[in-house]
Amino acid sequence: MCSEYNSRVASEPVIRNELPILIVDDDPAVRLSLQLLLKAKGYSVQDFPSADALLKAFDDTESDCLFVDYQMPDMDGLELVRRLRAEGWTGWAYLLTASADPQLESRSAEAGIDLVVEKPISVARLLDLVHLARVRIRNLP
Repeated sequence: MCSEYNSRVASEPVIRNELPILIVDDDPAVRLSLQLLLKAKGYSVQDFPSADALLKAFDDTESDCLFVDYQMPDMDGLELVRRLRAEGWTGWAYLLTASADPQLESRSAEAGIDLVVEKPISVARLLDLVHLARVRIRNLP
């Protein structure tokens, strides 16, 4: 019984005392997969189906890491991050895109995006990006 308890506890995710990671993507499958992967590793996650949905909830939303899709119907990821930066948000922003190019990377930097990331994202890459954001924002080891 004791070994059964220990193996169950060891397999449960560690709950991290951190601000939630924000995910904004109009594709429900992308949102769900990112959310499940991050929650399985113990991260708190809030996801939104559109830029407008995040902006409506933004007053009550704190985060230091955002994954945002580039192309969405209501507003693209660049405009969303521009607006968040104008509101004073200082978190780390990743722009998710199917194909990155130098022009998009330049426009992204101007909008306040910290890094353009091509989809699909592997689990290892996703976790590395979250860690990078936390290190840069909070100066964590």
